[in-house]
Amino acid sequence: ITNPPIGRTVIGKWLDNHINGGITTIYRENGKLFIERNFEDGSSLKQEAAERLSPLGRRFEAKERSEEGDYFVIDKSGNLQQRDKQGLIATAKKID
Repeated sequence: ITNPPIGRTVIGKWLDNHINGGITTIYRENGKLFIERNFEDGSSLKQEAAERLSPLGRRFEAKERSEEGDYFVIDKSGNLQQRDKQGLIATAKKID
């Protein structure tokens, strides 16, 4: 496991066993919040994010919102829920 770059504060890291699988990391770097997803096929997606209040837990969504309204919630167990307008899509387990 590599250490995060200097100036990066990792909020959490989760293992996603959903369709595309991989690791999702939410972190703050140079005052900005990011959601980074590294998929099993080697591809990745990094999006600047915003944190909003939610009764479900800490809610994070990409600044460029999708049509489906995708967002993430860190639940009370520390796991990461992927949700959209329809509700829960998948839950990823927290790692390290």
